[in-house]
Amino acid sequence: MFKELVIPIMGAIALTGCAMQPNKEKIQQLPVIQLGDTIPNKGEYILYFPAGKDITTTANIVGNIFQKEASQTIKVKLKRDIYNYKEWLSYDKKKWLSVKDALNIHIEVKLPSYTYPNNGKITLQLSEKE
Repeated sequence: MFKELVIPIMGAIALTGCAMQPNKEKIQQLPVIQLGDTIPNKGEYILYFPAGKDITTTANIVGNIFQKEASQTIKVKLKRDIYNYKEWLSYDKKKWLSVKDALNIHIEVKLPSYTYPNNGKITLQLSEKE
């Protein structure tokens, strides 16, 4: 009934086409908002993910086929600071790279089934491109 499902995602953080490099003068004027802080009501901003600070994500398995559903909070920490502006990221707020050029992003979902007779598995892999 269920087949193994593998989904490669080239931009899970920001799905984009071809975009122009952000204006360096404009971007330096934007407020920097740390993940979890209040987002400004008007205007643009840079989202800051500090190294060593928890990034929390909740994984949910839900649906009407389940007698018991599940939710799990997962925490990870970055090795180094990341600044994010729309589909761009930077490690120093000076050099900006498109997310698709900076990161390999891969999501894999394996559901228990006839073709995958094992426990289910969900993997999100984010790796810097060399």
